Amino acid sequence: MNIKKNIKRIYTALFSLSICLIAPTNAEAIGWFGMSIDGITCDGNPQSHGPYDYIDIINSTDKVLVDNARLWEVDRIHYGRAAERLRDGLNPITINLAWGDYDYTLRAFPNHVLALRDIITLEIERLKANKRGGYNFQPFSTPPECYLQRAERYRPNQEHIPLLHGIYLYRIGKYKEAEIQYKKAISINPENAESHYNIGLLLLRMKRPNDALIHAQKAYALKYPLNSLKQQLIDAGVWKNTNESSSSNVKQKQ
Repeated sequence: MNIKKNIKRIYTALFSLSICLIAPTNAEAIGWFGMSIDGITCDGNPQSHGPYDYIDIINSTDKVLVDNARLWEVDRIHYGRAAERLRDGLNPITINLAWGDYDYTLRAFPNHVLALRDIITLEIERLKANKRGGYNFQPFSTPPECYLQRAERYRPNQEHIPLLHGIYLYRIGKYKEAEIQYKKAISINPENAESHYNIGLLLLRMKRPNDALIHAQKAYALKYPLNSLKQQLIDAGVWKNTNESSSSNVKQKQ
């Protein structure tokens, strides 16, 4: 009997230790929020490790917090492994294993910028592959919009979350919804050139070139490096560069 009791105590101690490692006491579990694009209530796997603020952790000098969060470990074992799984293309095994790794990463770090970006890319690739034919990849049990809504509920004042949500909605053709998300990102940080550039592209696609011009000018005033939006506005006859016009007039007079 003593041996059995000792074994039971050891298992209890190990189980308690694993709980401490998986769910540190300074992190409160969060649930799922919002609706999917198909109108289904968002749901997903329960909280395990975390949640932790990705932005806080990468900038933190608090060794205890960083050690508890174990971002380096999650990035190596889960986030990093997802990219490795997809290196040779999509198949029914790799796509679901990669989704599982992104899922774990985003449950632990809901605002993990790179994982949010990559789970969006994975969904877009899934949709493209289904259009091409061959494999018929089933929808993920938790779609990207649910991770994005959960991230926004977790950290409502970080502009990269609605910005990524807008990019996702734009890529799947939900233009009105994308505009709402881009405007939300701009309201959080009006000086984010990326947000102005992306909403400019969207508004141009929505046949609203004059509105697109306003955001394009703001993006380039903030030194946005890509010229595609400006060129499209020039082609549409909307972009008027006063400096270029002035120099052209001078040359004609000479």
